[in-house]
Amino acid sequence: MKDVNTYIQMATEKFEAGFTSAAGQKRALEDVNHAFDWCTSVIKQWCLKVRQENYPTTGEDVHPIYWDMPGYPHQWRVKHSETLREIYPEADTMVPLIEQIVELRRAIRDAEVVKLERKASDREESVVKSIREIMEMRKAQYARGLKLFDLFKGLPVTANVHQVVNQHGTQFLRAFYYMEGRMTPLSIILAVMDAKAEK
Repeated sequence: MKDVNTYIQMATEKFEAGFTSAAGQKRALEDVNHAFDWCTSVIKQWCLKVRQENYPTTGEDVHPIYWDMPGYPHQWRVKHSETLREIYPEADTMVPLIEQIVELRRAIRDAEVVKLERKASDREESVVKSIREIMEMRKAQYARGLKLFDLFKGLPVTANVHQVVNQHGTQFLRAFYYMEGRMTPLSIILAVMDAKAEK
């Protein structure tokens, strides 16, 4: 079984590439669902561990969140995040990850299915390289709301970026790009930048 970072990376790459068919979009949503399942499985393990440590013989049941856990990312609500933070200290890393998965699912679901010509891969690599340099300069593992005004020639683009290590020990940056507050594939942002430059 793949780990959560692998599933998120697979879904993000499909999102960034753009969807040329509903089937491709569905595959990306399946990756997101697998990432979400991974997270909820970990939370359920926390519930069972607490029950075993605290109530091994009294017959006390697991915390209600065990049974109330949503089955899909679109069912996740603020109350789930709040409850997790209240009862589990480990949730400080898990909750932002789940919220990112929920947001990625929303962006994939809302993405238009269009045949796109891919020709910006070198430019996309240069953007990722520039962001990596900014993070190294700041000595940051995670940059939320990184403003990229200069990099995108004045477009209102921000990014949430963090360093990830996958199950094979490979380290890479994961970036979610936002234009005017909405998650947008990097290829679309570059196309908008080109269209503005041509005017």
